[in-house]
Amino acid sequence: MVYSQGNYTIVEGYSYNWKEKYNITNGSIVLAVNGTPIDSTIKESYRKTYLRFDPFREKLYVQIITPDLFGENAIFTVKNATNDAIVNISFFAFPKIWSYSSVKSNYATKLSEDCGYVYLNSFSSMYIDSDKTMLFNFYKQIENCSKLIFDIRDNYGGSTRYWYENIIEPLAKTTLKYEYYLAFRNGKYVNYFRENRSITLNMPKENVKVTLPPEVYTKDFTDLFWEEVTIEPQQQFNFNGKIYLLTSDSVYSAAESFAYVCKQTQFAELYGTYTGGDGIGIDPIVFVLPNSKLVIRIPQVMGIKANGEADEESFVLPDYKFESAYGDYYSLIELILQETV
Repeated sequence: MVYSQGNYTIVEGYSYNWKEKYNITNGSIVLAVNGTPIDSTIKESYRKTYLRFDPFREKLYVQIITPDLFGENAIFTVKNATNDAIVNISFFAFPKIWSYSSVKSNYATKLSEDCGYVYLNSFSSMYIDSDKTMLFNFYKQIENCSKLIFDIRDNYGGSTRYWYENIIEPLAKTTLKYEYYLAFRNGKYVNYFRENRSITLNMPKENVKVTLPPEVYTKDFTDLFWEEVTIEPQQQFNFNGKIYLLTSDSVYSAAESFAYVCKQTQFAELYGTYTGGDGIGIDPIVFVLPNSKLVIRIPQVMGIKANGEADEESFVLPDYKFESAYGDYYSLIELILQETV
């Protein structure tokens, strides 16, 4: 059961055949759990799992419902996609959700004579040099194309160097600038990490011209670190077409920072849905519980956009909203192929 276009829908895994047991098909919608409306049940499950926020519908959600969330004996009320019949079902095995990202790796290809396509599953630092060769060779092949698509819908991040050196620098036509703020917790432990990284709090709160999240103005947070980053074009390739960036709520960390920079600088136009967060910030900090010796990892900053919004709360919204059904990676691509530039 996955969150798709605002609903929780039934999908089949490798060995998970809902139709065989319950005669319901892919796309059937979950209405309730143990008689309680599904959205209310999800909202109350914050003690069990990490809840995400859907800014389009202003509600909390989980990406996938698995048996451990409500228990293997939970009863789900489902509206069948085939005939609108209402049926009650339960899990009968731990689902193996089909994963697009598990069968794809970074690659580039031409979808037509006029459109290049680059699928980037990861921005891992391990791929920076090897992918650079692949991408630069591809950029030469598409210099006469009018469209170039970067698809990062399954990209959970990696290194910002990846997109800085392999995408923006070689393809930018003009100098690009973007800015952001970091708000640090005001505590001895966090301050120790910040000071050891030689991060200077160079922006007093009262000097910030945009409105910040209200908690930042309290004594719980220090003054801010502000940075304006300049990217100079390398002018290595003669591609003058339109650049598209495809996004989803799985776009996280360094992948989301790429989406943020693309939107703020207008390097690319964003198509798809809101991103997943954590695109503005620095490495998290860790501490050890004294008795159990469990290691806890937590963020040390609140990443704040140039407009004053907390990135983890507002995400990066697309320029063109397009919500694909779960597993449908091609409708949005088809839309772009048909678009006149």
